[in-house]
Amino acid sequence: MERMKTARMERQQGQAFSASWWVHVPWAHPVWDDYAIMLMDLTTDMGTPAIKYRDDVTHEMQVWALHPDIDVNVDGPLGSWTWNGALLMPANYGYQFAAEDDDSAYNRIRGIVQMIMSRQLSPDTDFRRRWDRLFSDGETLLERGWVVEP
Repeated sequence: MERMKTARMERQQGQAFSASWWVHVPWAHPVWDDYAIMLMDLTTDMGTPAIKYRDDVTHEMQVWALHPDIDVNVDGPLGSWTWNGALLMPANYGYQFAAEDDDSAYNRIRGIVQMIMSRQLSPDTDFRRRWDRLFSDGETLLERGWVVEP
């Protein structure tokens, strides 16, 4: 059975907007049942400039498969969520895109999570063309040799 949790951290002084979803979708892959979907603001000054691949992008979204033998903590507020080394490298998907504001970015990714939960979209890497179409207005990070250490 599919399960999902979400948490969101609002933009504050010295803190960028972010949101994360944990989804349990056993139908998506024969080995990985759990995925992390993360949304980050690229516009808040955090002391070092965000890496942006286009001037107009405002947010970044990442999808990670989670190691089945490593427990994650997705209880409580977003700042208390820990992936404990469970993120499998490299990420399944990563995109930068422009959004009018944080709520618009959140609602866009929430809609994608809802598609996953209703089995209309898989977080597995075999569906890259479909994901690329969803972000045709943005910039894919995978074509840039993107690998991020968690």
